[in-house]
Amino acid sequence: MKKLIGLFIFIILMALPHSLTAASNSKYMKKYYYVDYKTLNISDELAKSIDFGLSATSGTTNTLNLNGRFRTFFTFLGINDKTFKILFDSKIYLTKTDNIKNNEEYRINLDFEQSFDDDWLGYGNIAWFRNTFKNYDATFSKNIGIGYKVISDGKQSLRLKFGLGYNYEKYTNNQEDKTYVSLNQYIEYNNKITPTSHFYTKIAFIENIKDFSNDYEILSILGLDFTISEHFSFSIEQEIYFDSLTSEGDDTVDTKTIAKIGYRF
Repeated sequence: MKKLIGLFIFIILMALPHSLTAASNSKYMKKYYYVDYKTLNISDELAKSIDFGLSATSGTTNTLNLNGRFRTFFTFLGINDKTFKILFDSKIYLTKTDNIKNNEEYRINLDFEQSFDDDWLGYGNIAWFRNTFKNYDATFSKNIGIGYKVISDGKQSLRLKFGLGYNYEKYTNNQEDKTYVSLNQYIEYNNKITPTSHFYTKIAFIENIKDFSNDYEILSILGLDFTISEHFSFSIEQEIYFDSLTSEGDDTVDTKTIAKIGYRF
């Protein structure tokens, strides 16, 4: 497939209100967190942000996309006066070309996290995804589970998470709609390499509990984030997604390489 270079107009989602309770005494909170479809990772340091950049995708789509992202959060005192966090995260990938179906992808996540003590937490997630280029008219996912903080020392964090998800997939082709319950497992690692650079990685396993060996998804993310100034950052990220049972006509593996500039506020 020929390389596609897209032009787009991206409309920034209207920002949600400021958090009701600050998670830090500093005016500008740091940015070391990320969330992706069917997964959850909210670190102890949060930020509101708007990102713009380019992403090159190989596999089913094989395109060059313009992308945008908007994130905001709220924090409250929850169970036993431990922090309860809510994070809203939206992404958009746009490509426009002549004579070839557009690869437009939209993701929206609403995530919840409740700390129980210094080690254990509970999480929940509601996610929506759409990519008609890959024959997904819409997918919905509701996820819940528990997590354990193996390492959390301010410089590094390692979390293991385990839970269940209810998933619904609606297709643009003749495939029948699909619903299933999944077993979700996550490994998440963050490392603040220097005061201005941050490394993160995540591996997610999502398995249909009725067909573990044949119906499963694997998501792997590696990323580096660099602080440019108080408000701006640059990041580069690679995302590898494997789906053993894709929508008809799709490859099982998609790889995204994403470079973007972020504005934190």
